[in-house]
Order: sequence, then C-alpha cells, then structure tokens
Amino acid sequence: MSDETILYSYSPATGEAIGSVPVTEIQAIPGMLNRARVAQRRWGDLALEERLRILPRLRGALMAQKEEIARLVSWETGKPFAESLAVELIPGLDMIRFLRKEAGRIWKPERLGLGWFVHKRSILEHLPLGVVGIISPWNYPFGIPFTQVVVALMAGNAVLLKPSELTPLSAVRLVEIFHQVGLEPGLLQLIAGDGSQGAALVSAGIDKVVFTGSVATGKKVMSSAAQGLIPLTLELGGKDPMLVLRDANLERAANGAVWGAFTNAGQVCASVERCYVERPVAEEFIAKVVAKTVQLRQGSPLERAPGGEVVVKPVDIGPLINETQRQKVQAQVEDALQRGGRVLCGGRPRTDLPGYFYPPTVLVDVPPAAEVWQEETFGPLLPIAVVASAEEGIALANQSRYALSASVWSQNRTLARTVAGRLEVGTVWINDVIYTYGLAATPWGGFKESGLGRTHSAIGLQDFTQVRHRNESYYPLTSELQWYPYTAKKQVWLERLFKFLYGR
Repeated sequence: MSDETILYSYSPATGEAIGSVPVTEIQAIPGMLNRARVAQRRWGDLALEERLRILPRLRGALMAQKEEIARLVSWETGKPFAESLAVELIPGLDMIRFLRKEAGRIWKPERLGLGWFVHKRSILEHLPLGVVGIISPWNYPFGIPFTQVVVALMAGNAVLLKPSELTPLSAVRLVEIFHQVGLEPGLLQLIAGDGSQGAALVSAGIDKVVFTGSVATGKKVMSSAAQGLIPLTLELGGKDPMLVLRDANLERAANGAVWGAFTNAGQVCASVERCYVERPVAEEFIAKVVAKTVQLRQGSPLERAPGGEVVVKPVDIGPLINETQRQKVQAQVEDALQRGGRVLCGGRPRTDLPGYFYPPTVLVDVPPAAEVWQEETFGPLLPIAVVASAEEGIALANQSRYALSASVWSQNRTLARTVAGRLEVGTVWINDVIYTYGLAATPWGGFKESGLGRTHSAIGLQDFTQVRHRNESYYPLTSELQWYPYTAKKQVWLERLFKFLYGR
C-alpha cells in the first residue's frame, strides 16, 4: 500500500509511529451510506427496549478494556495516563448509565393539552433521524465520539464516524468495541482520512451532522450542510473566563485555575483561557497559581521498557498535539510580551524533550488587545488580569466572540449566582471548572461562535431524533365548527366560544 492509502498515527510525545489505518476512499462513502441505511431501517424499527439491551454488554467491555483504551489514547495524544483513564472513559460510562435510566422517559411519546378541543388528542413522537455523520476531534479521541455515537445509536440511527486524522487509532478501537458486543457492522462504520473525507461525508446525503472542532471548520461544515438542509450540532471553540472575586477561597481557586488551564496541556475547548481576579486578592492569588504551576511535572506519559513492556510515567502535563499548535502558542506569548506583558513562569518551548512540549505558562500585565485575550489558544497559557470589581470582570468576560463556559469563584452564594447569571455562556460553574462534560445529565454547548445545539442531557438526546406530531379525532362528528359552510348559526357559536374561552 502507498503512503496515500495509509493513515499513520504518531505519538506527539516521542514522534514515533504507533500504528496505521487504511484511508477510506472518497468514492466508497456513498456505498457505506447505503449499507448504513439498510441496517438502520431494521435497527430503527426495534423497540427502544430492544436497542438498550446492548448497553450492559457495552459497559462490561469498557470496564474490561479501560486500561488498554487509556494507554492507546495516551500514545496518540500524549496526555497523562490518569487523564486518559478518567476523562476518556467516565463520560461514556456515565452516558450508558443515563441512557439505561432515562432514555425511555426522554423519548417517550408525549401527549399535549389541547384546551377546549376535548374530542381530539395530539401526541409528539421521537423518531430516528436515519444516518448520522459524526466528525470528532483529536483532543478527546475516544470520550467525545463515544458519547455521541452511543446516543445516536440508541435513538435508532446508524452512524458514520469520521475521526481526526491525528488520532485515528482511538476511533478504530471505539468501533471495534461496539462490534464486539454484537452491534451490526453496518450501523457503525469508520471513515478514515483528512478534511476531504469529512467534506465528502457531509455532502453524501446523511440525515444529521455532529461536528466538534474549530470555528473556521465548523462554518465550512455548516455551509455545506445548508445545501441539503441537513440539521447539525456544532461544538466549537472557547475562550473561557474565570472570575475570582475578593471573597473567594483562594487555595481552591488557585488549584482550579491551574488544573482548568493546563489539563490536557490546555487543549480543551473549556480550558480556563482568561482569568480576572479582583485587586484586593490578586497578589496572593497569582503567587499561589505560580507556585502550583512550577511544581507540575511535564513529560511523556508512557515509555517502553527494554523488554517492550509499556510503563506509565508519573507526569501531570503531556505535549501539544503537533508543532503547528506549539508555534501558535509561542506566537501568542511573543505577542503578549511585545505589548508589555510579563511571563511569570514558562514561556519558551521545551527543547530538552523529544516531542511537542510547551511548559505551563502564566502571563500578567497583558493589554486587552493582545491575541491571548482574543483568540482561542488551545495550549497551556494562563493570562491573569487584575480588575477593580466584579462588574469590570463581568464586562471583560462577555467581551468575546466565544461563549462556551465560564466559572465564578466566591464564598458568597448569592453574589456568585448573581455574577453567574450575567455571564453570556452555555455553562457557568461556581467554584468549579470543566468537569460537567463528564456528566451525561448536564447539557453541553455554547452561545455565539462556540456552536449550535447541545450534546448530553435530555436536550442532547432529543437532538438525535426528529419529532412527529400525531393528531387524532375520535368522536363521530360529521363536521367541525370551522369547516364549510360558513353559516350564521356557526358565527353565533364562534362568538359565544370566543367569549367563554378568551373573554375573561
């Protein structure tokens, strides 16, 4: 096979090739879609209870293979093994639990109240969409697509999954697990390749698109989907603010800032990328953040022992995904410095390590116009600004084209809720950060250019169905008041009806 037909996966921590998959030929995608449609008709006709029976087997497979999955993710992304184990597995396991408990209620036909039309009945039914195309990112190559795939399938759909070309092996393992537990192969198929395969998938005639990635690519996906009026869910970028108020528990806030900014080397759509701290506590808070940041251990999460055994290494932060991302981070640091900002720790690429490492970096005194305040970083940078009041912090937090999530840190519940209520984002945490993505019951998505629609929660589950309204008339009336002919007698009855129903 030529290099054009093989997609290699490389470790960003060491540069070594860790595996490969065949590239899906673009001309093969229509045939894959046809197979998916055939399989979906049978699957969608099953009762929900029948589809849900696969979930206990799926949970068992994840639990049995969790360490192997985590190692694979750590090889492909460079993230610490503990992060791979927790953040890649827990969201999927919790979604299985949630579906088993709540899917019947969420997708149950709903009867509507029709007021004075007592002789009629309306019901909302949740039906499968058909074939869903899921385009997933490299930063959480197992956890993100797994939750989306399992919901789409349980809603009665088939799925064509297009993972990032940077992390294809994790998606291959995901598909294998579903097939291991008895899912018909046509219901979940993998499309391997780059943006060309993704574009071909969107234009192939699928019934919904779920895309997680950058704003720029999301706009292209939306434009292409619009040509076929294809519904879509977009989970795009973030530039998430953290507001530390003067009465915050500074130890907890500093711990939250460091983890929220640097987990997965900052390659999280909901990373803390802007921190605003009130002046009375700014000096103490910044000192705590810097002290905790310099203690973080950075390096490759795995290494091969001489005998070939894979050894887990105790690190807190891994590498960035590639050199392009590392250069983007460095460019934001240099821009901040040129504008008068200061680096308190970090600030230069790691040349002592073989991969794409960049140290966790804390910046202060950076002017508002700097790129690090305006553009998504997706790297281990934490700019901190001192504000005179919560009011100033709210104004700065809302001055962004991104609006995914935010956090407020205060020991005053009333104040914290008031501030949270004024932030223009899809999720606000009080004294916490990021973690609710792992909870299936909570919705995930943002405002503005952070995306459209929601995943997770009852809202997200309903987004994987189409709603049909069924109206029934049971009583043997030969005519209705609003039907022909329009007589004087009907006019009198209409006037009486108006007065009785709406006149008080």
